[in-house]
Amino acid sequence: MTRAADTGVRALVSTTFTVVLASLPVFLIGATAVLIRAELGFDERALGVLIAAFYLASGVISVPGGAIGDAIGARRALLLTTAGTAVALVGVAAFAVSYWHLLVLMLVAGASQGTAQPASNLALSRAVDPDRMGFAFGLKQAAIPAATLIAGISIPVIALTLGWRAAFVLPALATLVVPFWLPQGLGTDRAKRPVTGTDSARGPLVVLAVAAGCGSAAAIALPSFLVEAAVARGVGAGVGGVILAVGSVVGIASRVVAGWRADQREGGHLLVVAGMLALGVVGYGILAVASHPVTFAVGAALGYAAGWGWPGLFVYAFVRLNPVATGAGTGIGQAGAMAGAMAGPILFGSVVAGSSYLVAWSVAAGLGALAAALVLVGRGWLLRLRRVR
Repeated sequence: MTRAADTGVRALVSTTFTVVLASLPVFLIGATAVLIRAELGFDERALGVLIAAFYLASGVISVPGGAIGDAIGARRALLLTTAGTAVALVGVAAFAVSYWHLLVLMLVAGASQGTAQPASNLALSRAVDPDRMGFAFGLKQAAIPAATLIAGISIPVIALTLGWRAAFVLPALATLVVPFWLPQGLGTDRAKRPVTGTDSARGPLVVLAVAAGCGSAAAIALPSFLVEAAVARGVGAGVGGVILAVGSVVGIASRVVAGWRADQREGGHLLVVAGMLALGVVGYGILAVASHPVTFAVGAALGYAAGWGWPGLFVYAFVRLNPVATGAGTGIGQAGAMAGAMAGPILFGSVVAGSSYLVAWSVAAGLGALAAALVLVGRGWLLRLRRVR
């Protein structure tokens, strides 16, 4: 293996590991919520606020966080975000004795995750062979469903045996590995000049970011409400948990395969994103009416594979659109996705409380369809601008 290839592999593995750690706090809070709420005394609505706070902070910090990465280099930005993640994890494990402590720590964790995503995008765009970049982004974005899988496994393995606080200790210790693993000079092999703004016109990028927000708002219902929806439909909590775990694995595989296939194409990535979003709508529709475990599992698999399988390919398309100001460009897309991830659980939960899961999954399907349409609109706008130039 050549030195460049070795650096690319180290960059891919270490940045993916860093993004997994940055994503874990919110999923651990959700996974261990029953135990945390019993000790600290807050209800499900307050839990939704905690999750929303994480994504709010992530969305707000994404654009400036991307610019910071462009300015100081990906490695320093990733070390900064890892420090924030460590503070949040240690804080929850050792010092959180009230709901308000958790709220502040979720804001810290969310801000760290908001910096991690654009910094990792910058790192991969600089270190990975362009012919393997689609696969790299697919694998990196698979860190999100991987984090949900780890959080789920932590319940029987750690939380129910050693207590919920112990579930936050191991990932906190894992952050100590990051400084020794990230390659030196990661994300700095570009011209030594300041980078401001984005390479592509901001207008269509904002449209695409709104599309990502709608798609994320629909998809975030899968890890947040799938088990409860299964129970409401008579599927059972145990079977629902298995469906959730299998769905996470399907989501990981989908993101990796979508990225690998992107390397076989010259373009058309946003068209594929729109197609995946549209197929996800079918999955949400099945979940809206399913009552048998097999049917429910089919809907969940389609939702995870397509409705939540597009982010890696979407980020790769943003990198292709912004080859110079990669951090700032992908930060715009990340801000949209995080805004959707923040609003999605609140919207879905409110619809369930006021109506039913049938209506809630139907709303998710509508958001997925709107996201697919907006991707096509943003893509068409970019193509028109290129023809004018």
